[in-house]
Amino acid sequence: GIRGLRHGSHRPDIIICDDLEDLESVKTRESREKLYRWVLGELIPAGDITTRVVIVGNCLLDDVLMARLKREIKAGSRKGVFRSYPLLDDAGRCLWPGKFPTPESIELLKQSVVDEPTWHREYLLRIIATADQVCDPAWIQLYDTLPAKTNKNYIHEVLIGVDVAISESTAADCTAFVPIMVYKDYDAGWCAYVLPNIMNQRISFPDSIDQ
Repeated sequence: GIRGLRHGSHRPDIIICDDLEDLESVKTRESREKLYRWVLGELIPAGDITTRVVIVGNCLLDDVLMARLKREIKAGSRKGVFRSYPLLDDAGRCLWPGKFPTPESIELLKQSVVDEPTWHREYLLRIIATADQVCDPAWIQLYDTLPAKTNKNYIHEVLIGVDVAISESTAADCTAFVPIMVYKDYDAGWCAYVLPNIMNQRISFPDSIDQ
């Protein structure tokens, strides 16, 4: 138990966290949010005003704990210092020449890694799409209003993607409905607009039919 942890009247002087997340624990949004709330709501408050908090880990996804803290520190909404130490910098220089003195030693390490996304994530500290990630986040752009109909574009069709989970258990996946309006634009080509009335909930099969 972290809450209220102390030695006599003294709270911890320093709190060090190492790899609070792994690929399994960040699979669901609920588990990522739960850890974020626990760190901010219980772990950090366990210290005192002068307590130092050091959190070490990798940014496994765009919204994991490390990534969120990084954004908050850079935006100035959270006091702290963020540091990133990839094995190779942008110029290809090795940060750890004592262990990897030659390009051949780095290549040998790379060949021992299971796949390219793991190499980028664990050693270069970059988040890239995994093999089962169908949609690259770089493809997604925000819009405020749907385009007005002109002689250069038209609505081709409206599609609804349905992924039914038919369970209300907290361990189950959510049932998802995602409507998409597809435009044909003679200048921009095909454009797909995800409409705002998305559903992503844990509901029963009858409720899924009603929805």
